[in-house]
Amino acid sequence: MQKLKKNLVGFLLTATFIMSMATPSFGYTIGNEHRLAGQDRYETAATIAQKGWTESDVAILVSGENYPDALVAASLAKHHDAPILLSRINNLPEDTRLALGHLGVKRVILVGGTGVLAEQLQADLQTMGIESSRLAGQDRYETAIAVAKELGNASDVVIATGEDFADALSISAIAAYKNMPIILVPSKRIPSAIQNFLVANDITRTYVVGGSEIISDAVALQFPNTERITGVTKYDRNINIINRFQAELQGDQVFIATGNNYADAIAGSAYAAKLNAPIVLVNDNLPRPTRDYLIGKLSEKELTILGGEGVVRGTILNETASSRGSRGETRSLDPLSDLGSNETKFAMVFGTSASPVYKSATEAKANMADVSIDVWKLNPKGEKYAAKATVTVNKAIAERVKSVFQEIFAGEEKYPIYAVQGYSWRGGTSEHNYGLAIDINPNENYMINSSGNVVSGSFWDPNKSPYSIKENGDVVTAFKKYGFAWGGNAWKSSKDYMHFSYMGK
Repeated sequence: MQKLKKNLVGFLLTATFIMSMATPSFGYTIGNEHRLAGQDRYETAATIAQKGWTESDVAILVSGENYPDALVAASLAKHHDAPILLSRINNLPEDTRLALGHLGVKRVILVGGTGVLAEQLQADLQTMGIESSRLAGQDRYETAIAVAKELGNASDVVIATGEDFADALSISAIAAYKNMPIILVPSKRIPSAIQNFLVANDITRTYVVGGSEIISDAVALQFPNTERITGVTKYDRNINIINRFQAELQGDQVFIATGNNYADAIAGSAYAAKLNAPIVLVNDNLPRPTRDYLIGKLSEKELTILGGEGVVRGTILNETASSRGSRGETRSLDPLSDLGSNETKFAMVFGTSASPVYKSATEAKANMADVSIDVWKLNPKGEKYAAKATVTVNKAIAERVKSVFQEIFAGEEKYPIYAVQGYSWRGGTSEHNYGLAIDINPNENYMINSSGNVVSGSFWDPNKSPYSIKENGDVVTAFKKYGFAWGGNAWKSSKDYMHFSYMGK
């Protein structure tokens, strides 16, 4: 912890000097990050458990050596308000034993067969005065179903590949918070245990993690009312998952774990679910979507790193801060230059075209307002219903934004909105810093750069998804009427179909 803060202090002092001579510095307050770690994965899991719980009647025990069965444990842990601890196949690590005692655990649920958690473990638990039970099947797919049955009747479910760990980890905390089981599937077939589960449960919505190259349509379409969340890499999918459920992630924390191994993230998933927080997967070289997401959270969320320096470097936050969150060359321009027709708008927002932009999140927040809007949403059957949402924007355009959404709500399309974001401090010159940009339904309205590579989101297809924004539809028409540019047609090179901006950037 001290080493992490020391690294951040040193970096930011240097960065402040350098960037003061060039561009506005990124406003990141030291102290809203900490690390939960031990000497190994077993001690890390114990540390997480004792941070998240002072006592617990139940604990979930998974393998620290074999990932498949462990991937489905988060929802089970949330169901019992229990921590997740790790074990070796034949013996309980000392840190796991100590955590069980410290928390006063009375019952342990083992997830996985005797091939990953031997019978000896239950005997050891008995000698400690702790009852135990086991949820397992003949393979990872049957184990996932056994856990799903333990959760009770399922309406919404997640399906993720059982052949790798990253996708299930990415959605584990969110699935747990929403009480959704994670069902592991092969890429091209449906095992009989899953078929029987589908028959026995009235499932109304299925979230499919990954494209058809990971989970084939032949598999996905056997589940009711599917919605795919895709991405080119596991890190892209991780951020697309978080963005898909961003409106429901109301906690004040973000967890960070390595995407190269499963142990720390699965141990942290129970704690993250308890706090309604996502888990961001990272590696040594942060992809742009990951970097952009973290930059947007640095000043407003508490960041918890899971695992030691050997798996997640403390300097990763330094690198995140230094990049300052530019999502693309078309929006990295200084809004004070080349104002053109925006000069009047800029003067209205900041008082004069010569006024400085906000220098910190604190200054920016003082100029924001929460706007309550009427929106259409879709229920699991695809039926539209009226609901309320809130978007935070600059006070100067609050009434204008309210009018925009009134027209969208009254439009013939009844365009459904599950996620809308205005103000978000990202550093640099992003219009979200100033509350002058709004993103809508990011997963179905992706951003692509000038090379055609996906930067954020999964796809854009108004012909197939009701969440994709139509080029000449009610949403674009309403925003244009009140002076906003749409990222779907505002620039020559990159496209950002989710994005509407008052300054056109």
